[in-house]
Amino acid sequence: DWMPFHREDNIDALRNGRCHFMIDIEGVPVPAPDIRVLKLFDDKLITLSRDGHPLTRRKTADRFATADHIEVNSLPAIEPINRAVAADKLACNVSSRVSSVLVGLLLALNSDALMTLPASLAQILEKQFGLVRVHQPFGPIAFPVRLLWHSSYDRDECHAWVRGELSALAGGIADAV
Repeated sequence: DWMPFHREDNIDALRNGRCHFMIDIEGVPVPAPDIRVLKLFDDKLITLSRDGHPLTRRKTADRFATADHIEVNSLPAIEPINRAVAADKLACNVSSRVSSVLVGLLLALNSDALMTLPASLAQILEKQFGLVRVHQPFGPIAFPVRLLWHSSYDRDECHAWVRGELSALAGGIADAV
């Protein structure tokens, strides 16, 4: 499940070696000076639906917010959307909370529910499963994708190599987004 990064148990997992890396998409300051942060790339939220969804034709903030939305537990997408539509005194109608992107994908393909994901993941689902982008009635919601680790690994050559590989992979993703 997705948990806000600043939770102390996430920081403890890095400090105590229960976790070597974390991928963070919140972009908030890390409240621990011993946790290192490397920005990998910038991403943004994209809303997808099945082909032929009614919202691919009619595009209003009210219709977008009142449509059925799928909330994926591992991705914090609904909260930033709710902040974006709050100016119109709206909030997303979350009809389903699912455990994974795969379950959300199956639900989006077989219903009128919308699923909002990072563009880096959404473009893969568009190509592989024929999902289409739905116009979002607000400006882009962008966020940094960051890699975090504990400073005790700074001089570990193997750890540095993995960080370099993850950074290179992320560079390829950023170029594609």
